[in-house]
Amino acid sequence: MRIIKRTFFVFLIIGILVWAAWQWLSARYVVPVMMYHHVRDVETIRADTISPERFQMHMDFLNSRDYHVIGLDELVAGISAGKRFPFKTVAVTFDDGYQDNHEQAFAILEQYQLPAAFFVSPAKFGRTEEFEFMDWPQILELSRAGMTIACHGMQQLYLPDADEVNQDYEIRECKRVLEERLGKSVDFYAYPVGGFNAAIKAKVKTAGYRAAFTTNRGTDRFNTDVYELNRIRFSDRDNTWFILWAKLNGFYNLFRSLKSSH
Repeated sequence: MRIIKRTFFVFLIIGILVWAAWQWLSARYVVPVMMYHHVRDVETIRADTISPERFQMHMDFLNSRDYHVIGLDELVAGISAGKRFPFKTVAVTFDDGYQDNHEQAFAILEQYQLPAAFFVSPAKFGRTEEFEFMDWPQILELSRAGMTIACHGMQQLYLPDADEVNQDYEIRECKRVLEERLGKSVDFYAYPVGGFNAAIKAKVKTAGYRAAFTTNRGTDRFNTDVYELNRIRFSDRDNTWFILWAKLNGFYNLFRSLKSSH
């Protein structure tokens, strides 16, 4: 009888510890927001570039492992409401608006019927600098297909180094131009190079955006502040399923270092 009682109490304690650990982890789960830039083939690995083949592998990982890919509307609404998202929830974003996003990533996203957000800069549409940017017809095609079009500033100025006049222009004019051409509300902003400060956050909020995204900057590891939502960069370096699992398990922010916001 004593052995039975001891065994019972041992399992009871183990059960309580497992439950407590689960509660602790659940409270710290952060929906991973994937961040991409270029989707194209390159000879050497770049931090801002992923090949179409590797991007396909990433999207196949999400699809085959039953990840729930949500749009930014659902993500931000849930965070604002204090919702606990289920494990294996993820969002996908692209910065800068390069033409290869339309030419390469778009078809793969449609293949798996996955939503994504594209942070773009109207002053760069159709321009060729070092790389070519999407034009208006391509942006409209993405929008009509259900993709989220969001702001990355008019010209992608690094806001902490800009004066107030240019900060206001970058933040407000981008939203105005996109909304006028798309015929719908544009609710999300991504700080170029992830840079922001308290005053810039206030300007973004006052301009009518529902949320703003950074990189791994700031102090909010748990993405509770919708005006400094951290994202996770992906590139050709993320070339195994284990790496993808590690970056997408929802606890990556607990262990990675955060940079200064500006």
